[in-house]
Amino acid sequence: MSMPKKTKRSVPTLTEVVHPSAPQLALAIDRELLIENLLQRVAPTVEHQLREVLQRQLQEQMRLLLPQLQLEMESFVRQTVAQALAEKNPFDT
Repeated sequence: MSMPKKTKRSVPTLTEVVHPSAPQLALAIDRELLIENLLQRVAPTVEHQLREVLQRQLQEQMRLLLPQLQLEMESFVRQTVAQALAEKNPFDT
């Protein structure tokens, strides 16, 4: 009977001490810097787009509200004029 061949097993050897918190902290700092830089770069564009959207929305709301506001203003003016004429009618004796 022949003997089975022995295989060499390589076992990794630790040659450097790794501190897991240090890379995670560096990654978190890098991530925050990336986010901050990105926000600074896109902020003017985003602000411009928000202003345009807001302006369109406000114009649309004003367009929808205008007829009702005109009716209310007309009613107010009519009531005010009628009240003023009733209080100071020069033809009343």
